[in-house]
Order: sequence, then structure tokens, then C-alpha cells
Amino acid sequence: MINRAQDHNNLEAITANYKPSEDTIAVVRSAKIALLVGVSGAGKGTIKAELINTGNYYPMVSHTTRKPRVNNGKPEIDGEDYHFIDLDEAKLMVEAGGFVEVKPYSGNLYGTSTDDIEVAASKGKIALNDIEVQGVGEYLEISDRVTALFILPPSVEKWQERTLGRGETDALLARIATAPTELRTALDEPRYHFVINDQLDETVSYVRQIIESGNVDPEKEAAGRELAQALLQQTVALLGLEQEKEA
Repeated sequence: MINRAQDHNNLEAITANYKPSEDTIAVVRSAKIALLVGVSGAGKGTIKAELINTGNYYPMVSHTTRKPRVNNGKPEIDGEDYHFIDLDEAKLMVEAGGFVEVKPYSGNLYGTSTDDIEVAASKGKIALNDIEVQGVGEYLEISDRVTALFILPPSVEKWQERTLGRGETDALLARIATAPTELRTALDEPRYHFVINDQLDETVSYVRQIIESGNVDPEKEAAGRELAQALLQQTVALLGLEQEKEA
């Protein structure tokens, strides 16, 4: 436990007051970038795959200092699942300001660089990333060409079915534990677009409309924010009940 705490403190020290370099900032400002965020079970991964299949988008891949894993029997692939780097390389990138954003998490560093953004630009495509809400702020601070979309499930009831339908196990509850922070952060940022993922084809079409033309439907936007508020209230209530049971 002490070593884990020390490791976390060391990583915090490495990334404290991090600022991207002028070159990194220039790349972000010159490119069109779309960031997908959402609560667990909202379907942002599926939407990302559909967008890439259109041929207009290029996937951004995050860097991490953790080791590759095997997920569902399939080993993670360097450059596809993550760019796997060691801590020394990460430190050099931090010192050079090579990350757009970089954060310590669970004893490792995670961040995104401009590598894939530059590739996307060279191919005439939109750089697309499926990212945690904590990393979006840095992008929005740098450039007004970044589009941030918060993906939502069709309803509170559908979301509960997807996340808690197999019983309130610790693993399932862990999936919603971060939802209040994610929802509050997005609701406090007026530049987020809230998209309800009801029918996949329609959702992908609307997401493309927002990203590619900036055309936002006010009614859909209002409905998305209303659902986000309802999800926030529901997750706080669910987590509060579980904490009472544990007490």
C-alpha cells in the first residue's frame, strides 16, 4: 500500500502543473478534433467505431505506461489499443510538452499526444477520441475547433437495465461510481453537446451533423441536458443507498 501511494505521489509530481508545448498547442489548434465522452453503458465505443467506418474520421490512441493486457482472450495491440511506453519515455514527453493532456491513474500515466492528430490532418480526416471527462478540459482550453459530445443512454430505465440488470454486484456498481463526477463536469461546461443514443443510425447521423457542420438541434440538446440531470440524480441516489447498506 505504501509503495502504491508513493508511486501515485511520484506520478502526481511528474505531471503537476503540466503545460503542453507551443508546438503541441499549434497542432491542436490547426486540426479538427472530436471527443466522445459518456457514462458507462451509453454506447460511445460503438458510435466511435461507426464514425471511423464512414472514412471521415481517424482514431486517436492514448499513451500509457502500464503493460499490455489480455481482454476477453485477445491481447492488446500497441498502437491500436494504446501506445505502450515506459515511464522514462513518458517523462521525456512530459518535459518536452508533447502531451495534449496527461494524468496519473492507478499507478500509471495516461495521456494523448499530437501524433494521431497530425496523421488525421495529413489524411484530411477528423481526429476522433473516446476519452475520459477529466481530459476534455485541456482540449477545450486550447482550441475552439474541438467538439466535445457527451453520449447518453435512451433513458434512466434503459441505463439501469444495462448497468445493473445482472444484479447489484461490486463490479456493476463500480461502473456507475464515476458517473456523478462525469455528469457534473459535463453539465458545468456549456461547450458539451449532449446526445441521446436511442437509435444507433440516427445517433451517428446526428453526431456527424454536429461535428462536421456544427448544426445543433436545440430540442435535442435540451432533452439531452434534461436526461443528464436525471441520470445525475439517479446515480447519486443509487450510490447513496449502497453506502447506507455498507454502513
